[in-house]
Amino acid sequence: MDNFTIKGSDGSITISIDEVFGYPTETCHWGGYDTRSRIDIHVGNYKVVGELYISTGDIFSFYQKLKNCHKNLNGEAYLESYENNLRADLTFDQQGHVKISGFYQEYHHAGNKLTFEIDSDQTYFNQTISELASIVDKYGDMTGIKDQ
Repeated sequence: MDNFTIKGSDGSITISIDEVFGYPTETCHWGGYDTRSRIDIHVGNYKVVGELYISTGDIFSFYQKLKNCHKNLNGEAYLESYENNLRADLTFDQQGHVKISGFYQEYHHAGNKLTFEIDSDQTYFNQTISELASIVDKYGDMTGIKDQ
């Protein structure tokens, strides 16, 4: 199973890809391949586990931004699902601190929404970048791997 974890001192977000649609020949219009994934969010004493549809293109885009922020110790990387039910903003400062904030809402028609904030620093992101690199190596960029 392909997965990656965004960690902090007081929480984590893990996305596990359970099913990839169209791989390797048919990409989706959001970029890359459409996936049915699972998200696990732990923040303090709060925990949510839910279903998430996200494209490998969304993951690729996040990977590119995260690598740049990590390298420069500055900037913002965000992960957003095409259904707009997940948004995670990672804001880096030049002292190596990272603020992870965002929300997850499994179903738009339900009123339940988890808003979260996790404190982190750059030392947590070497593993995340490595996990994302494995996913990108396997599924490619916004055009997938069909042309490679």
